Amino acid sequence: MDTTGSDPGAEDLDAAKWKPVLKVCGIRLSSAPRIHQFEGKTGEVWRVSRGTTAGQLPDSLCVPMNKVIDLTAKMDASGRLQWHVPPGRWTLLRIGHTSTGHTNATGGAAAGLECDKFNPAAIRLQFDRWFGAAYRELDPALVARVLKIFHVDSWECGSQNWSPVFREEFRRRRGYDLLPWLPVMTGVPLKSAAASERFLHDVRQTIAELVTDKFYGTMAQLAKEKGCSFSAENVAPTMTSDGMAHFSAVDIPMGEFWFRSPTHDKPNDMLDAISGAHIYGKQLIQAEAFTTLRMGWDEHPGMLKALGDKNYAAGVNRLVYHVFTHNPWMDRRPGMTLDGVGLYFQRDQTWWKPGRAWVSYAQRCQALLQQGVPVADLAVFTGEEIPRRAILPERLEAIMPGINRYAYDAINRDALLRLARVHNGRIELPGGASYAALVLPGTHPLSPDSAGFSAEVAARLQALKKAGATILTKGQSFNVMPDVIAPAGIVWAHRRTPGADIYFISNQEDTSRIVQLSLRVSGKVPELWDPLSGEIRDAQKWKMEKGRTLLPLQLSPSGAVFIVLQRSTKEVQHRGNNWRSFQALQTLEGPWQVTFDTTNGGPAAVQTFTALQDWSRHTDPGIRYYSGTAVYTKTFNWQPQAAQQKKVWLDLGAVANIAAVTLNGQSCGIAWTPPYRVEITPALRSGVNELHIEVTNTWANRLIGDHDLPEAQRITRTTAPYRLEGKPLLPAGLQGPVRVMNGE
Repeated sequence: MDTTGSDPGAEDLDAAKWKPVLKVCGIRLSSAPRIHQFEGKTGEVWRVSRGTTAGQLPDSLCVPMNKVIDLTAKMDASGRLQWHVPPGRWTLLRIGHTSTGHTNATGGAAAGLECDKFNPAAIRLQFDRWFGAAYRELDPALVARVLKIFHVDSWECGSQNWSPVFREEFRRRRGYDLLPWLPVMTGVPLKSAAASERFLHDVRQTIAELVTDKFYGTMAQLAKEKGCSFSAENVAPTMTSDGMAHFSAVDIPMGEFWFRSPTHDKPNDMLDAISGAHIYGKQLIQAEAFTTLRMGWDEHPGMLKALGDKNYAAGVNRLVYHVFTHNPWMDRRPGMTLDGVGLYFQRDQTWWKPGRAWVSYAQRCQALLQQGVPVADLAVFTGEEIPRRAILPERLEAIMPGINRYAYDAINRDALLRLARVHNGRIELPGGASYAALVLPGTHPLSPDSAGFSAEVAARLQALKKAGATILTKGQSFNVMPDVIAPAGIVWAHRRTPGADIYFISNQEDTSRIVQLSLRVSGKVPELWDPLSGEIRDAQKWKMEKGRTLLPLQLSPSGAVFIVLQRSTKEVQHRGNNWRSFQALQTLEGPWQVTFDTTNGGPAAVQTFTALQDWSRHTDPGIRYYSGTAVYTKTFNWQPQAAQQKKVWLDLGAVANIAAVTLNGQSCGIAWTPPYRVEITPALRSGVNELHIEVTNTWANRLIGDHDLPEAQRITRTTAPYRLEGKPLLPAGLQGPVRVMNGE
């Protein structure tokens, strides 16, 4: 099969990701005229390829329509053809339909064939026998209280191009009967290459419409009848479709992103969901978050932060953690997992309890990112090819260099024709999205034949332009300053409420940085909202210049901050510091008393560390291979300096991997990401202070240690295969230096 011109990743590659080995059982060579890559053009699989040209397939090689005879009526009840064959050479073509064979493989005891996605009767039957069963079998009051969201996850059932209802739906939507054209579904060209390609496009267009109208539309109606919100992931790149249109029927669009799994990560899924939510006015945008192909057992919140922030900056404002697996055993840890897919995020994770600080961080970020409407400069048209989806930044940059300085959404044919209006020169959509310009990227891998537009789209573009819209094509520049000007390695998001502009700024580098920012907002005081601590304070150093706000920021490794501008000011410049300067006042040297958990294999006796050290280098195997929480205890004397007014902090130095600090019986916070520092001002007292630091590492070291032990002596029990052969032990514990610091 010639895949030249196909978009990489455009085929139904979901299965290939799990079994990346192609077994060729045979090769069939033929000189018979065929439509170029017809297998994808029929909607049988997701595939994008160039149209067949008259040069490749002249009319003389195409079967005239008057040479096609429908013999259906000449089939007897047994399926035999009863036909007196006229003289000449005839090709007999028998076409039928059957199941694609796809099953809901993860359905457990309910596994079976996938339902017909074009037929509302089949869709209602599946809904009723599955989700609806809860309402029949359980107490209605309980179900109403518990079931709030109906969710359709990632599309893993392949594509579909026929149904008992398809012929009539095609006739109603396209205006003609497809029966005489069915030979084209087998690759046989009829009338001309152009006519055959038009028919196949009509087939794919009908498929895309039925997915949205019949499947998602029916599911949305049924969920609403049950009082549930409807969330759903992508159909692309599996089901032949418009990768964003189905989000019009969904309450909460959802994509997914993967952690340390480059072959499985789905940035296009994320952009489809984000853009789909924006163009259809959906306030919440979910992501299946941190899905992992093979766990390393070294995952912890600090490791995951930058990736989560990157997706917040892309437009996500609600995370759905993947995955919480029910562990049926109370005496086996880590216990049940979803290996080989999924982050281990459940009650037997070592850092499950202190990990609440990471969840609090997510709550603060998401609370702000769910406010108002997104701010973007450009709407990028996805074209009229089917299948289609949003265009990724790196592909768009290759077409229109420099365009990635601007925030953009993809906009599809449906939204362009049905929703787009022009107001004050901006293209606006009913859900609140507003764009300074519409970009027509022209030919690109997802739209290889976009030299022109249909009459309907061409007329709409002309009407938008006449109404004052700016429309950009390849080679044209966009003469507007970017919303945010920042150095490389900084990602951001901007949302706007009636009274405020909210910017999320994230450092994607693993080093501390001082960066200069320029924001396209003026006349408002910049406030710094710290999602790590919840602290809110005014920026002290900034200036207004040419309609922009300029300010420096200091960002920790993988650090992030919100800049909120909501209070008007007539000042044009303010002098001061936007970050604290810290000064070490006292270093807490050893000895430290350290208590390990014996149920996790730690020593029973309290250990005295004369100096802070890495557990993985300890001579005691119970400490070297320890996984879990150990409690560091120390008393220290504190004498405040005269007239000291500054806040006091405890800087923990190096931590592997997460630490909860308690001083004099008062919780002071959890340090889980750089700079591993907590404020202790309210708990600190003059004289003797008692410090407790609960430090938790990951499961990796214990699993490595157990692997060399007889099974009866092992601490850990898990369903996950062991994949840590040859891996070194990981740094663990509190390594410091631990210092009392002031900062203002």
